[in-house]
Amino acid sequence: MGVLPASVRPIGPIINHHSINRMGNRSTFNIQLFDGFTDNLAFLIPLGIGLLTLSLLTFLGNAMVVHAIRTERKLHTVSNMFILSLAIADLIVGLIVMPLSSTYVIFGDWILGIFVCQLWLVIDYTASTASIFNLLILSLDRYWSIRSPLKYLCKRTKKRALAMIGIVWMISALWAIPIIDLSLKRN
Repeated sequence: MGVLPASVRPIGPIINHHSINRMGNRSTFNIQLFDGFTDNLAFLIPLGIGLLTLSLLTFLGNAMVVHAIRTERKLHTVSNMFILSLAIADLIVGLIVMPLSSTYVIFGDWILGIFVCQLWLVIDYTASTASIFNLLILSLDRYWSIRSPLKYLCKRTKKRALAMIGIVWMISALWAIPIIDLSLKRN
């Protein structure tokens, strides 16, 4: 049904929902379980609750960081700009990526259609890559601050920090190109 990340492996039932083939005919609804323990709700319900809890904790924790930096004037520093960008990337993961990934894990198949699949991939890859690159620039900022504090403090401005953050998000957004290109080639 679409290109799915290799790191996501379904552990729930494989559900082949109604789909329309090239001839315009509908396929039948078919459920096939491939793991013996996933056919009962005693496993799937706690799994769903656990995944939902992780998504909510990820979202709420990062939302609190964003709120704190936004509302507290003393936190408006260059270092915190990098932390804010990291929190926004992780907030997107907790709000969009993790819930959609959870449905895929629980159902064992992508049931949300090709458009949502491609949107999920673009958001997943962009936010995850931005998170990693934000950690990189945060680490570089700390390294340069320790390595040559006087020299770096002159160069460490909000404008440069915003430029670095912008570059991180632009590079991260480049994931959309192969995903959209693959989508266009399939059609």
